[in-house]
Amino acid sequence: LNTLTNVPYLFFGTVILSVTARDAYRKNRISKLYNNLLIRHPAYGYTLGIVLVLIFICSTFFHASLIALAQQLDMAGVNALALFPIAYSAHRIYNYYRFRQTYLTRRSLPALFLGIFSIATIILTLFKWQLNAMVVVPLLVALSGILIFLAEMLCPNVTNKRWLAVAFGSIFVGMFFYVLDDHKIACHEHSIFQPHAIWHVFAAAGAFALYLYLRSENMRHKFMEYRLHL
Repeated sequence: LNTLTNVPYLFFGTVILSVTARDAYRKNRISKLYNNLLIRHPAYGYTLGIVLVLIFICSTFFHASLIALAQQLDMAGVNALALFPIAYSAHRIYNYYRFRQTYLTRRSLPALFLGIFSIATIILTLFKWQLNAMVVVPLLVALSGILIFLAEMLCPNVTNKRWLAVAFGSIFVGMFFYVLDDHKIACHEHSIFQPHAIWHVFAAAGAFALYLYLRSENMRHKFMEYRLHL
């Protein structure tokens, strides 16, 4: 169950990559019409999509093998997913103070913020065995929340806050089951109920909801497909 419940990461990651590829294809027209950093700079969408696909690969590898290297790679995906909204929100806030709009930026800045994001991910992964994931991951989630809410307060843009509520609600519920798994509560070897498997499902759903929230900025009534801003 812990192995099979990684499939949502692959599904949501593939959806994000396909939507981002479409954005990149029609980038010249979109960049003039839509005031959204995620759409104007597809590198962010590609990064999040790749992170989710890598979580699928690495987490599947770990739960199918239960070896130390696979566990470290699995943690790399978790670190990257927790760090992504930090880098993106920091870029939005910087843009607002520098250019008075969250979606206006210099061409080199997405590479700079994503470069810092990549370095931080590598460092946290290399020191995986020296760090306590039960402390690091909640701290990263808390920092993400602080920066997102700070951007909401500072930047006068229209966003779909329902997706933000779904994202953080899913993450918090998922982390509850993650804690149960870490303390081996309700973890019975032959039970169909596995807390860690439930964590996978909620974490993947929370990541996609976060993507929809970020994509909703200044996108009301635009790109509506399946009642989503895709």
